Amino acid sequence: MGIGLTAVPQAIASETCTSTTGARVCFETYGDHFFVYDTSEDGHRAAVKYYWDGSGGSYYCEKTDGASGTPKDCNRDLPENVRVYFRADVCEGTCSKDGAVVRTSAWDDAINEN
Repeated sequence: MGIGLTAVPQAIASETCTSTTGARVCFETYGDHFFVYDTSEDGHRAAVKYYWDGSGGSYYCEKTDGASGTPKDCNRDLPENVRVYFRADVCEGTCSKDGAVVRTSAWDDAINEN
């Protein structure tokens, strides 16, 4: 008598992206990953600025190694089933400093499936 194996389907992540000249950000809804791409060799940093319903503030994750082609994987632990808002920013130095943001994309959003 053989042992039967049952395949368990894995959740399928959906990805939502937004961009501006010099930065592209994609949010993978299952697993809480933001992927930040620096798309221009201009000496500026690319970053994601994000918040969620009820977060009480906004947060950054920055790609600091330039337009290397490899995205920065910002693996976060966000609450389940909340709407997450995010945009791509291009900054002169650290993005969280006042006046550092050079360009931004429009805000985008997705429901975090965690």
